[in-house]
Amino acid sequence: MIVFVAACLAVGTIGLYYFNREILKLSDAKTMSIHQPYMLFYAISMVATVFLVGLHYAKVREKMTQQLTTKINLIAKVSFGLYLAQTIPLTILRLILSRLAFLPAWGFVILVPLGYLFVWLSSFGIAYFCYKVPPFGRLIGRPQKRRYLVKEVFVHDKINQ
Repeated sequence: MIVFVAACLAVGTIGLYYFNREILKLSDAKTMSIHQPYMLFYAISMVATVFLVGLHYAKVREKMTQQLTTKINLIAKVSFGLYLAQTIPLTILRLILSRLAFLPAWGFVILVPLGYLFVWLSSFGIAYFCYKVPPFGRLIGRPQKRRYLVKEVFVHDKINQ
């Protein structure tokens, strides 16, 4: 029921936009303002939906394979790096799209999923590189510890003992 209400309220934001724009004749800034009574209910329903998705994920996670859990954990670790690195692929995508100006509007609509995929995979590649290669981890908020030297010394000491 909560997800249904959130979906209805999400669709209702489109109606709210047109109501503010066409009937009330508000400016762009006021049309898209979050300080409207409708947005309070929309935000509460979205928070409740995210909470329910989290509860559902907690149940499903118990049945997941270790390999899938490891991949999800890796994506969670580099997610902030995805956010930080996305400007690079977005800039590249903008340059690519400017070269495709000859395409009709429906051509660009068809390319939207490819654009999302390009930006996500490129951002993930950059963030993963930064996560794995010291000292670049600092760029994505995941500084690597100097554990490599500690492990070598520890293993060396164990062998001598």
